[in-house]
Amino acid sequence: MATAATDELAESTRRLGFAGFYVEPASALSLAGLVKARAAGLVAADDTTVAVVTSSGLNWTRDLDVVFGPPEPLLSVEAVLEALGEA
Repeated sequence: MATAATDELAESTRRLGFAGFYVEPASALSLAGLVKARAAGLVAADDTTVAVVTSSGLNWTRDLDVVFGPPEPLLSVEAVLEALGEA
């Protein structure tokens, strides 16, 4: 059994998010545990593993800045369109 600190859980949530998985922290716990198990030598690099991720992050949107940092403010619609090359 492995436990994960808040920062480890946030990092796992972030890693899953950048991989395209929008999950709540409880679902990221499986990845955090796997990372710790690998670091402790309990799981080898060539072992086949499964990390179950069952819950989306839709109910967790108010805390996204904890994982991804505060959003950059949008200055104007024009600035966004210009950044996208559509101005």
